[in-house]
Amino acid sequence: MRIRRYIMALATTAVAAGCSADSTTGLALSESRVAVPLKGNCTTTSTAIPVAPGQLRILVNGQCQFTHLGTTRFFADQVANIAGGTLTGSNVFTAANGDQLFARNDGPLGAPLNGILTVGGVVTFTGGTGRFANASGQGQFSGEVNIIARTGTDSWEGMLLYRASDAASP
Repeated sequence: MRIRRYIMALATTAVAAGCSADSTTGLALSESRVAVPLKGNCTTTSTAIPVAPGQLRILVNGQCQFTHLGTTRFFADQVANIAGGTLTGSNVFTAANGDQLFARNDGPLGAPLNGILTVGGVVTFTGGTGRFANASGQGQFSGEVNIIARTGTDSWEGMLLYRASDAASP
């Protein structure tokens, strides 16, 4: 619900500023910035490494399908604080053309129930390579991890902002 309000606020700001929509790149925020909705799902495998009592470093690899990025490889380096119920880390989304989108995440970590761990929270886009070199934006993610099978699924939704000139990158 919070992400929908965020998207509406961005759209309202753009309309109030007198910007026009660009069907190729998304909603134009100014002459130099565009906003593009990002939504998709990932399937993942993970490896957990104990780093301290009640803390695990979790390395995640996956395959995703996203609006705007298409088929995407996913890598995450996370720290799960089991005792504190938090998950923080970094993410790299690699689009089919090799452009990478970087992000940080922070959110709650559910207690394991029947071998299933729930994850979620806020994701903040922090740049990247190619067309994502100057990317920013925010969204939410949620998912489940089967800690026995070391597999998982995630859903992501947010708004990605970047320079219009970067959108033309091959």
